[in-house]
Amino acid sequence: MRKISIVPINNSPEGLALLRIIIFSFWFFFILFDPIEELAYLPYSIADPISLFELIPDKALGYILNTNFLLTFRCITIFFILLTIAGIHVRITSKVACILLIFHLALVKCFSHMQHAELPPLYVAIVLSIFRSDDAFALLPSKRKKPASSGEYSMALLFIMLVISLTYLEVGLYRVIHSAPGIFLDDSMKFWVVFYSLKDQDYNWSFARLFLEHPGLSTFLKIGFPFITILEILAPVSLVSKKFKYVFVFFMFIFHVTVLITMKINFGALSLLYIVFLDIDKWYKPKSAKQLEENLIAAV
Repeated sequence: MRKISIVPINNSPEGLALLRIIIFSFWFFFILFDPIEELAYLPYSIADPISLFELIPDKALGYILNTNFLLTFRCITIFFILLTIAGIHVRITSKVACILLIFHLALVKCFSHMQHAELPPLYVAIVLSIFRSDDAFALLPSKRKKPASSGEYSMALLFIMLVISLTYLEVGLYRVIHSAPGIFLDDSMKFWVVFYSLKDQDYNWSFARLFLEHPGLSTFLKIGFPFITILEILAPVSLVSKKFKYVFVFFMFIFHVTVLITMKINFGALSLLYIVFLDIDKWYKPKSAKQLEENLIAAV
């Protein structure tokens, strides 16, 4: 019987630190261009409080849903995210940044719908705040009594891959349990393309008309949808099969690009996390002293 083992993951502080910079840079731009202070103009009566917001008295919520408070909150969030990106006492600043991000997303969720694609980047940020992601590329690394244990960096990347894989697994299983087989046999994909293509008139690529005039395009999506669902359910296999890992990333990326073009639904945040599956450690591989010496001699 063949033994199943985890795919090899490089164990270097540079890979985890680079991922810290990429993920928190995403959150920097997310918060920078998400004016949460505009929620103050909405009546709280239309909100649907979630989590701890259900326990907050209305009077206290009045202070929170204030333009000055929310603008100050956004600036503080950006400040701690920048500290994390720069590698300044990441053990503390990253945790504070994650708490502020959770508050930000939860407050927005009280007034609007949140896609599942927005959550994995938050999960990854939380994981990075727990592990040693500032042992490289850091201006002021956190002071720790013990050096990194063997395999600690690869364990962090493995845990992040597991979180992302389980997210896809949950989405695929939910679709199969609650919507199969009808969703794969009817014209759900055609309906979604037409609906979302016409929903936002700020820009319209006329895919609604195209799919209505050419049934073959809808058939292509109808065939691809169950295939993508199977890939989602099998996402955890990426942890034990390097070949499947690359197949998964390739087809899921094409799927997200197709959804963006045809339905104008942006899964860019989720697609960004594919770098974890692409052996991010290899992006930065420091040269040994011997290699540097050989390069110097060759240059002379």
